[in-house]
Amino acid sequence: LRHYRNIEKEMDAIPTLRLMTLPFDHIESKAKTLFEMLENIGDQRLSVDLIDIFSRPGGGSLPLLKLPSKGVGVKVQGISANTIEKEMRNNEFPIIGRIEEDLFVMDLRTILDDELQLIKNAFRHMLKKAGS
Repeated sequence: LRHYRNIEKEMDAIPTLRLMTLPFDHIESKAKTLFEMLENIGDQRLSVDLIDIFSRPGGGSLPLLKLPSKGVGVKVQGISANTIEKEMRNNEFPIIGRIEEDLFVMDLRTILDDELQLIKNAFRHMLKKAGS
């Protein structure tokens, strides 16, 4: 609660507020980086898209709030979006996404810069586990 007393100075100490106020160009840059990292896995079964989405951070306090964001959507030939979601959630480092139009979508507003390599590793592991 101390951090909320001086919100302008303490924004970085409150992760949810920091992520809610990220500049869109930073989110877009992270999305492009993750897109390229996943594309560079080089597996023909993997299809990656950059998509415009909205973050919905509200829950009970702000249920209608929609923040513009950028997402990376993933399809894998022969693996359903539900299975991808389950595999990512059960990863050693759980990766939480959502399913939209048969894509597993990760909102880059909610992903930290140092987590991008972990996500790439999780997809590489899932593809290896699924075989060729």
